[in-house]
Amino acid sequence: MPQTLKSASSFTNYPLYIGPLVAALCQSHHLLAMDIDVQLEGLGNHKGSQWLLLVQAKWAEIPAWVTQYHPAALPCSLEQRILHGSYNLGLIAVFSNGEKWFIRFPLVGRTGDQYLDLKVANEVKTLRLLRERTDIPVPDVKAWGLADQNRLGLGPFIIEQFIEGERLKPILSVSDEAEDHILGDELDDRRHQTGGFSICSLSFVRVAKVE
Repeated sequence: MPQTLKSASSFTNYPLYIGPLVAALCQSHHLLAMDIDVQLEGLGNHKGSQWLLLVQAKWAEIPAWVTQYHPAALPCSLEQRILHGSYNLGLIAVFSNGEKWFIRFPLVGRTGDQYLDLKVANEVKTLRLLRERTDIPVPDVKAWGLADQNRLGLGPFIIEQFIEGERLKPILSVSDEAEDHILGDELDDRRHQTGGFSICSLSFVRVAKVE
């Protein structure tokens, strides 16, 4: 029988690196003051928790999978911390030479299944555009693939250079409180630069997706 997650309080038997994320997956949408489809949200949370169990099951296989993309096939190991936002899960691979790569998967249950491949493909194209046409420090994409190209069965992915960065929320928001989503009304030049507002200088001939 597959394990299921009935509530945020039922994650206590999960490993330390998975449990808090499962809880966050169940709770985060309720922090926003908006109308939601409770049944649809519940289905998404269930699918997400099942997918996280698969990540846990495949954890030991991920380093060898990442190594196949390294030009020198160096061995690597995974840091125990997991980074995530609302829509992506990130793992950090550390190679034997100290190099770090970031493995990013879209969180299942947060984007429609039919759009997961498209989401990743568009993100790769956008990263390439930003590297070529702006001075925003975006990571170098080492490898990426659609769901059917991931032999671990974890869905589409992007493997990229790991860059230590600075959180935007304390820079752009009026406070660092988790529930505060209001932008500050005084954004000085440093904040504009740190926030990557040079993207506003890009011009396009038509409205369309990035090719």
